[in-house]
Amino acid sequence: MENDIEARVTVHGMSKPDIIMYLDVNKFVPNAESWECLWEESQRHQKGNLKAWLKQQYGVTIETVDVEEAARDLDDIHPDISGLVDVCT
Repeated sequence: MENDIEARVTVHGMSKPDIIMYLDVNKFVPNAESWECLWEESQRHQKGNLKAWLKQQYGVTIETVDVEEAARDLDDIHPDISGLVDVCT
């Protein structure tokens, strides 16, 4: 990288393919078994775009307010998220 920018960049990978998968699946798709099951099904039909598939398949629209509410209801914060917060602060 130019101008030593690599010294100022920290890469933090996430273990889940979509950020929404860190929240309670039932807040968005009632009675769903898991995000992993929904992800696998979505990839058979619409690769890489879970949210578009959820909207098409289940009529789910994911709004900021819904994400905020689901995040507030979490009992625990996944280590991926706390690690990201650590990198950003």
